Parts: sequence; C-alpha cells; structure tokens
Amino acid sequence: MTDKEVNDKIENGEFTIYDKFLYGGIGYGYICLNKNTMRIILSVLFPPLAIILHHLNLSDEFPYITKEGLANLVANLHDVILSVLLTFLFWVPGVVYSLKKLRIVDNKEGSERFEAEYGISPDELTDDMVKEFMQDIKKRKKYRL
Repeated sequence: MTDKEVNDKIENGEFTIYDKFLYGGIGYGYICLNKNTMRIILSVLFPPLAIILHHLNLSDEFPYITKEGLANLVANLHDVILSVLLTFLFWVPGVVYSLKKLRIVDNKEGSERFEAEYGISPDELTDDMVKEFMQDIKKRKKYRL
C-alpha cells in the first residue's frame, strides 16, 4: 500500500487497527477499548488484583480511591481471600473465579449512563454514527485556533 492510499484511509476514517499494526501509526487517531479490557487483562495476570479493583469502585476524579470504595472492599474481603486461595490452586481456578465476577460489571449501569448522556441506546449505535462523531472531532481539532 502506498503512502497516498494510507493517507486516504486515515482521512476517510477507514484506518483500522489491523492497518495500524501493519503500516504503523498505533499512536495515531483513536482506539476505543471496552472498560472491562483492563480488568480482563488483570484477571489473567493476577486474579486477586482484579477482584480488589472491582470492589474498590475507583472514581473518575481524584482521589480515585474513596471511603465508600474502601468500605466496599472491606465488606467484600471474603471475595478477595477466596480469589487468593483459588489462585494458589494452580492459578486457573482463580482466573475463572475473577472472570466470572467481572462478567456482571457495568452492563446495565453503563447502558443507562450512555443513554442519558448521548440520547441513544448503545444497542442502536451504528459504525456510521461513530465515524461521523470521530470526523466531527477531527474537524474541530483541525480548525481550532
């Protein structure tokens, strides 16, 4: 693929993650990952840490760890201990337990918050809508003074 073809794909919003790996440009543009992606990675690497972060209910603003989060962690300390014990049993049971715990996270609450903020259900969202949104952001950055 020539440089012109790559630039055209970028300008049209068709530059996929595959293209970014193949032709470079991982840092260019936007990569949207699910909120649970990091939790899943932590669950595989060290399951008890994923359970701890799940119960801490980290805030979006500083201070990230709140009193309510710490109280929730203390109230659910049995989950952390169980995760540690299961992880000691050859790691796989701990991973299965933490992934099962995280499976329930944010489904209903996230959908309601998204709908309240953007006025559309996430189920009704299409790829074209996302492309339009990203092109609007790009235009605003391009002409910003």
